Amino acid sequence: MFVLGAVFLFLGFTGFGKTALNPGQTAESIFGGFGLFALGGFLDTFGLFVTGIGGMILLMAYRREITAFTAQQVMPVAKEGINEMAPTIGNAAEEIAKGIKKGLNEADKEQ
Repeated sequence: MFVLGAVFLFLGFTGFGKTALNPGQTAESIFGGFGLFALGGFLDTFGLFVTGIGGMILLMAYRREITAFTAQQVMPVAKEGINEMAPTIGNAAEEIAKGIKKGLNEADKEQ
């Protein structure tokens, strides 16, 4: 519909001089220049609306596959990031645990 509407828009635009709007000329039919232009505008609007509805239906229908593909693309990057950060996070956790243990030992000595 969208393509048909675009063709009618083009034909209507190029045939604007052949309508009853100009004095001394008669309209060839309802599908003269302005008629084709109006029909093309209507079909383009309707075609764009139907295309949007179809796109949303396809997105809902293939949502699982799209999510699986996205996960497959992200997983290697996430694994690499975790492997790179694990030693640093481990060292930080070890230092934090040492600080807590030291604080608890000092609190026990004070009592």
